[in-house]
Amino acid sequence: FGTFRNSFGLIKGRCQAVAQEFQDWQNKLLLQHGFQVSETALSGPISGALKNLLPRTAPISTRYLFWPLNEEWTLYFDNGRLGTDASPPSVLASRLHTDGIRICLADELVDADTGRGLQYEATVFEYFEGGEARRFIYVANDGGKW
Repeated sequence: FGTFRNSFGLIKGRCQAVAQEFQDWQNKLLLQHGFQVSETALSGPISGALKNLLPRTAPISTRYLFWPLNEEWTLYFDNGRLGTDASPPSVLASRLHTDGIRICLADELVDADTGRGLQYEATVFEYFEGGEARRFIYVANDGGKW
């Protein structure tokens, strides 16, 4: 389900600083259970870097990618089977006192054999300023006729 381009976050900040803040946040939670987040530097095109997120997992994401969009913004992806986790853009915006955006573009998925809907179409835009919700726009098919 889902492709990497359909679900991602944007955090205003230099990539290294955003990734380090994520690592600090996660390790504070994980170390008490004997786990930790480690860092691996990647180079080349983003399409190649996204392949490092495979395999997709559920219910817990186990791989994360921070990629510089430019000098001011960092893209965030993880390997969640149903798309990138919704919480890191808002949490990182709060921790870094900056802006964060979550984008989700979910396609409708239908089982070819049964015709049963597996996932309804949805578009989500969430904007956070310093971790505070500023603008949320949701357009979703709830299973009825559009």
